Amino acid sequence: MAVLLNEANDDNSFDMESWGKYLNNEYQKTQNEGLRARSKARVYEEGDSVSIMDSDIKRGTAFYQAQGMNKEKAQDMAVDYAEESETLYNKAIEEGYSVTEDEIEKYISGLREALASETIDAESKRQLLEVTGQFEKEKDYWDYQKQVYAKLLPVQKYVSFMEKKYFEDHPGASESEWMEYFENYKKELVKKEFN
Repeated sequence: MAVLLNEANDDNSFDMESWGKYLNNEYQKTQNEGLRARSKARVYEEGDSVSIMDSDIKRGTAFYQAQGMNKEKAQDMAVDYAEESETLYNKAIEEGYSVTEDEIEKYISGLREALASETIDAESKRQLLEVTGQFEKEKDYWDYQKQVYAKLLPVQKYVSFMEKKYFEDHPGASESEWMEYFENYKKELVKKEFN
């Protein structure tokens, strides 16, 4: 949901406090139950090579509800997001994209530095403090983000490669043409995965 959080920043109605509480509860549960929680995890939906877990849908639903959506609409959006993100992650891994612990640490360190810098606006800082304030320690928030970026960074690498290749293959193409291509590509991947 880190990528989604960027979308939420544009909307003043986003409930950062409830989102932070949800993330902290999820983080604490994984810390307390560890592997046992993962082995008890229930599958929401199976694709050809991707599984969407109940926890993915619950997290996404909580996110969209924090944006003010009703539960039904929030769950529909969460399913769409989970299908797309898990399918893209699987495709990135299939294509050989991965991330090391050092890359994750460096990325998180960069985020922390950017958020602590003078160049970030006061509203973004307020939002971050509201979310991290729901965690027992700020370190817990950043540890949680490491789990998030372990999946997001391979996807970012893959999408970056795709974008570069698209513009090489389509000189003079616009950003909107790339976005249209990429949206169609994601829809096709999901359609094939969850036929």
